[in-house]
Amino acid sequence: MIRDIARAVALATLALMAACRAKPQADHTQSGSLIPAIVAGTPVVARMGSAVVTQAELLDACRRARDARVEDVLARLVDSRLLAGHALAQGAERDRQLHQFRQTAMVQELIDQQVYRRFDEANLPEPVRQRAHATVGFAMAHSALMDVVHALAVVRPNATPRERSAAQSLAERVHATLIALPTPRTIETITAAIRAMAPASALRVEAVEQFDDEGRSPQGTFHPVFARAAADLVASNDVSPLVTTPFGVHVIVLQRRGSALVADPAEVLRREQIEALRLARARRMLDFMSQLRANLHVEVLGQDTDPHAARP
Repeated sequence: MIRDIARAVALATLALMAACRAKPQADHTQSGSLIPAIVAGTPVVARMGSAVVTQAELLDACRRARDARVEDVLARLVDSRLLAGHALAQGAERDRQLHQFRQTAMVQELIDQQVYRRFDEANLPEPVRQRAHATVGFAMAHSALMDVVHALAVVRPNATPRERSAAQSLAERVHATLIALPTPRTIETITAAIRAMAPASALRVEAVEQFDDEGRSPQGTFHPVFARAAADLVASNDVSPLVTTPFGVHVIVLQRRGSALVADPAEVLRREQIEALRLARARRMLDFMSQLRANLHVEVLGQDTDPHAARP
């Protein structure tokens, strides 16, 4: 049997080399890999007894494998089509350990097809890219980090025009008060100066720390309009104009500005893509397993059930 396997692999390799020498043109797949054309006169690229791998099967497998080398694709076809087929014909499927291994391989191939090959760097969902940029990208490189205190005249999502107008008027009074407030303008002095203007449900004072001009921070991502307005402040104690976001109307006071973190942009992008790919595949895996659970009935044994009792 070993001689038969060696002969099959040798035949496959020779056929592939002959095909590539005879016709060096390449077929470009969508991911950019090159598939050597197979000569029309040699339809069989690997043989073991009466079982064969044809040029069409190899080409189709190369297209589905995308960036894999032709030699690797052919080796997998020889393994799965010729060698495994020969083993099954010899009764290897009766070997329990081999049967379990085959089942595991089938599950892994299913996951590979449904999860891992579904995404590459070219087709990652934009929300996933943004999340990777906000986490991995921020940890590697960012502009000068800021600490601010902001007063927020709250506007509810379903607020009426009258309520919105009242919030705008409140923010204008807050702004005038903070402009007149002596420095240093800290969260304590700001709170003391404006807390009598409105109840806490309508007017909040909050500290926001360690975020960059894109709004990225270790705690999460802040609204970009808020972040850009804070970035326009130059010195500590500077007060921003009124800033409107979906949460309401803000008045921002800069507390301090730190230093920037610099890294190679190409390396940052590469790491962001790796993280985005991991996130996309993890999300797809959860969805895939949820679909399996919804479509397949699995009986879960109670905790009192002895899993060894049913064994012979």
